[in-house]
Amino acid sequence: MRTVTTRKFYQWTEKQAVSVDDLKEAADELANGLYDADLGGHLFKKRVGVGNIGKRSGVRTIICFERNKKTIFIHGFAKNEQANITKKELKA
Repeated sequence: MRTVTTRKFYQWTEKQAVSVDDLKEAADELANGLYDADLGGHLFKKRVGVGNIGKRSGVRTIICFERNKKTIFIHGFAKNEQANITKKELKA
């Protein structure tokens, strides 16, 4: 399975110090059915631990996922910056 990110998401990960290993771990967990919310249309909300910081204090991501195909990280936000995605962001 191939894991990719959007350019905007990649720039965000650099600012948040999210490593490639952190993203790979999140993608593997998603493939095993571990996620926070199924948003419909192959979109999932997933917590990602950053380094030694646990998932609870880490970041949240929106991932486009289809089993045995691609995993695309499309949006991310830190819990201390935003509690959840807005309805407008979900619709987009």
